[in-house]
Amino acid sequence: MSSHQTARQLLLEIQRQQFSHDESFHREIARLPVARRLTHMALHISKYFSRAVRNEVEARPNPNPRNWIDTFIICTSIANILNVRLADYWEVDEDLPEARLRRWLTTKLEGRGPLLGEFAELNDILCSACEKLDHLEDHAYRLKIAAGACRLAMMAADRVYVQHNELFNPVTARLLETKRKNMFFEG
Repeated sequence: MSSHQTARQLLLEIQRQQFSHDESFHREIARLPVARRLTHMALHISKYFSRAVRNEVEARPNPNPRNWIDTFIICTSIANILNVRLADYWEVDEDLPEARLRRWLTTKLEGRGPLLGEFAELNDILCSACEKLDHLEDHAYRLKIAAGACRLAMMAADRVYVQHNELFNPVTARLLETKRKNMFFEG
């Protein structure tokens, strides 16, 4: 990635890579009906939330370093399913340099409650929306799922920056790990 690109360009490139990855290496999920795909993604988020709780409860000195990367990746996939640009939802300025995205995220997230508490709330929003969709309840599914996933993506991106001091390479490396498991991968 170019050091002169904007944060919006970076986020869109990550979303493009995620879309291509999902279409090529997770065909079984990409071809599910939208409601089923969103439920599948909510199950991933619940898994990552459970891991975050376990890390906290057990006070693990070295929690799973991939948990926040995986959370960001799945939230990006949800945004793609719903045709939402993360940069638009996050209201990233057009001219914000990619190099300043980390500081921008930290500033946007200042004053929030405990990280795990907010993760719990967003997990609840995603799972509840998927459950209500199954029941065909009167509920703003798309709005709630997009808002929850984009908000959680912001938190996860911030945590990835804290752990790795960058976003693009840790996400790309994690996608590569998954690709290598596929019989069609040529690397």
